[in-house]
Order: sequence, then C-alpha cells, then structure tokens
Amino acid sequence: MAVAAGESHSVALKKDGTVCAWGANSSGQLGDGTNTQRSTPVCLTLPTGVSAIAAGAQHSLALKTDGAASGTVWAWGYNFWGAVGDGSTATTRLTPLAVLANATAVGAGRGSARRTTGRYATAPGVMGRCLAAPAWGVTRHPGTTRAPEETLDGDDIE
Repeated sequence: MAVAAGESHSVALKKDGTVCAWGANSSGQLGDGTNTQRSTPVCLTLPTGVSAIAAGAQHSLALKTDGAASGTVWAWGYNFWGAVGDGSTATTRLTPLAVLANATAVGAGRGSARRTTGRYATAPGVMGRCLAAPAWGVTRHPGTTRAPEETLDGDDIE
C-alpha cells in the first residue's frame, strides 16, 4: 500500500496492486481516460502486479514488478515537457502507457528530471541508483527533453 500526492491529485496503491486516483484531472493525471475532476477515487485499468507509484505535479507513474513484463513503468498525464516519457512532448496521455522496461523503482519530480518532487519524471531503475538512472522530462537546458532510454551521469546530478 502506498499514497502519492501530485500538485492537485492523489494516487493510491491498494494491497491487491490496484491503482486508484482522485482530484484534479485537467491533464489526464488520474489516468481514467477523461479530463474530469474526481472527488472520490477511480481505479485504473493496469496490469496486475503494480508495486510502486509516484505522482508529479500533473502526471502519474506506476511500476509493475511481478509476472510478465516485470519492471515496466506505466505513465500518464501532462506531457508537454515529456514527463510521460513516450518520446513526444505535444500531448497529454489520458490513460496509462508503458514507457520503460527493467526498472526497479519510480519517482516523479518538478522542474527537472533530476529532482524528486513535482512535475517531471524519473525512473531510478536498471541499476537502482540515481547516478545511472533512466530519466526523462526537462533537463537543465530549457526546451530540451530526454527519452527514457537515456541515462544521467554524475555531472547531471545536483
């Protein structure tokens, strides 16, 4: 069980691995296929085996860690700066989309892919350490983004 808070939405992971969300939904951050604000939790359609969640300002992440496709990161919500990690920056994602394989943890950040609270996404994954973590979203140079398969080195960590 876990709870993650975004800027105006919350995401919860139930004991059975079900992911539910509520709150603001202008960018699809609840993942229910709509932009409708919800005052009560709505449970999402995700594969079974989700074990971790994260919420950025207006996007959300879930990590599946058992069964087929273990280590898959699912993302949805605001994607203007590439926070969802699907390789685009022009749209929001109203439903969860698989964006990264072989991850071991997820986290969401605001302001850049190197921070751990708010808008943009990181997925400390393959090596389980930030110094070798696939990350995406805005980098230190405004207007640039990284795709999930790229990694940060020590010079990128603040």
